[in-house]
Amino acid sequence: VDLATAKEGSEVPNSDDFNALFARAESLARSKRRAEAIACWEQALALRPDDVETLKRLSLVYFPDHIEECLARAKRGVELDSECAASWEIHTSPLGELGAKGSLFAGEIHLQWCIAYLANHPDFGWALLTKAYLLTILSHWEEALATLDRIIELAPRFLPPVVRESC
Repeated sequence: VDLATAKEGSEVPNSDDFNALFARAESLARSKRRAEAIACWEQALALRPDDVETLKRLSLVYFPDHIEECLARAKRGVELDSECAASWEIHTSPLGELGAKGSLFAGEIHLQWCIAYLANHPDFGWALLTKAYLLTILSHWEEALATLDRIIELAPRFLPPVVRESC
């Protein structure tokens, strides 16, 4: 994705209408014109720097070609609204995939999403399972085991059958 070309391209409207930019970015993203979508969403973000939904969309569209931008937008979104972790599908998001591939920084960011969400929803099984998974990837064994113990206490159905049978 060539961001410089997209920013200069004629497909990106020069507008101060947030809704028009956001809608155009959505359309471009659906058409797989990611660089142009990014340029529109960045323009929209300049108009509303604290718009969590724009940060979310940018984070997802930056993945996987522009990891640093992806993570920066995701981190900012969580800083603004810890509840956004749930709406960003914390157990299936691109950052979770990065964590699974060994990117420690991405795994740490994703773990922070889980922790922020669990602060308000301490018994949410999928977030606990995601937290345990990320802690394992990051080699935080004791905390991972403690999180798995908490899952077993709350709802063993969240564990895969192989793990459940060995408990």
